[in-house]
This record gives sequence, C-alpha cells and structure tokens, in this order.
Amino acid sequence: MSPAALPSRPRRAILLGAATALLPAVPVAAQRVPPANRVTVQAVNDLTVAIYNHARRYDGFGGGVGRIEDGLGACAALLGEACLVVGAQFDLATGHFGNPVIRVTTKAIDPGPDKIAIGQPVFAERINSFLVQLNTSLKYVLPFPPADFPDVTAVFRHIAAALPSAEPGWVPLTVPEANRPRRMPLKEAYELRPKLHEILHRIGASELGDERINLCTSTLAQTFRMAVNFEARIMLLLVYETIFGMAKMVPAIGPQWRRPGTVLGPA
Repeated sequence: MSPAALPSRPRRAILLGAATALLPAVPVAAQRVPPANRVTVQAVNDLTVAIYNHARRYDGFGGGVGRIEDGLGACAALLGEACLVVGAQFDLATGHFGNPVIRVTTKAIDPGPDKIAIGQPVFAERINSFLVQLNTSLKYVLPFPPADFPDVTAVFRHIAAALPSAEPGWVPLTVPEANRPRRMPLKEAYELRPKLHEILHRIGASELGDERINLCTSTLAQTFRMAVNFEARIMLLLVYETIFGMAKMVPAIGPQWRRPGTVLGPA
C-alpha cells in the first residue's frame, strides 16, 4: 500500500496511562508453544509501563501523555529485534551469531566480506519463519478486522528492496511523515533492552528463547489497547514495517551505545 492511499490522522494519537486489564501472553504460534510459558500478566504490564514512560519522556504534554507513533514504534523495534535475536541466536554481548545469516552490504555500510556491522541488513530463513508466525499471532491478539492489516508479502518485498539503501539504524517506512516515530528504532530497542532482560531474568526465561518474542508480542497488544485517536491501518503498517525491518538489522551490542556502521568482527 502506498503512502498516498493512507489518510493522515485527523487528531493527535496518544497513549493513555498504563492499564491494569491486560491481555494474556500469547505464544508465537500454536505449534511452537514452549513446554512452560513463563510470560505472566505482571511481566507484560511491567514492560508496557516501561515503554509508555520511555515514549512520553520525549513528548510529554498535558501531564505527560505520549505520542502513539513513538510508543508503538519503540515496542515494534523491540519485537523486531527479538525476532532476529531468537531466530539467529544472536549474542547481544559479543555480537556472535549462533545461527548463520547472510550479510547484505550497502554503500553506507561496506565492512568487507568477513566483517559485519551494527545496523547492517542481514537475511536468514529462520528469521523469516518467525515473522510469518508472528503475523498469525498479531492477527489473533490485536482487535482489528483483517482488512486493516497490511499485506505481509508486500511488507517483505518493501523491506528487502528498501532496507539496504536506508539510513543505517532506520527502517524505511511508507506511512505518512506525520505518523512516523521520531527516534531511531535501533537505538529505541537498545535503550529498552535492559528492562526487557530484567523481566526475562525475573521470570526465569532465556534471553534467546521464544518467551522474548512472546513477551514483546503481548506488550505490543497492550500498547495498542492504551491508545486513542488513531487510524488502525496506518499504525499497523508502521508496526509491521518496523518489526520486519528490525528483524533484518544487526542490533547494537555491548554496555555502551555504538553508532550504526561500527564493525563487530567476523559473524
């Protein structure tokens, strides 16, 4: 769907305060339910509140109400990174890939045949399979009619064509300019990651396990439930493009932020 086909929002879309009535955690797909899904309502609530507070830090008004594009964008960035981390078994401390990926080099990031860099596009079939399963889960947990959801094949094709030439760290979006998050998704995921890891450790879940995706998926659903005054088609397209783009982008690693393009070393 082209940007011209999408109306801009007539009123400012905002995030309300963190709700107490939460959705249950939902598995990535029925055939991939872990033996013991440790994701709890409290875990979803804690991550939702963290994202809400993170979003309104940068756009507080009238008592600190956040912009929905920033909240959903940050949540989608975290979920997309989760798909890459789990699908590629990517060690966020060392930059090591447990499962192989194919590097996609660009003029902006060209580290050479044996190097890989933060923000560089990568490809792996296992990551794609997670995205296909995630699409099924999102249609189950999000309260929107099927017609509001973007065409997954079109999103795949757009990201594959546009991501290699996009500004490093940013996902190429087709939503109207007024409906785009203002902060780099790669950095949003990096800044929210410590809270995500804190919650995963608390519930006894692995940083590289399915529960990382389950927790982020349920948190995205809850973030949508906190929002008012938004066009569902626009926000869903924003979310899908951000998730799919972040799932194909090498995350930032280490205890300190390093800019996209920083070479990590051999994959």
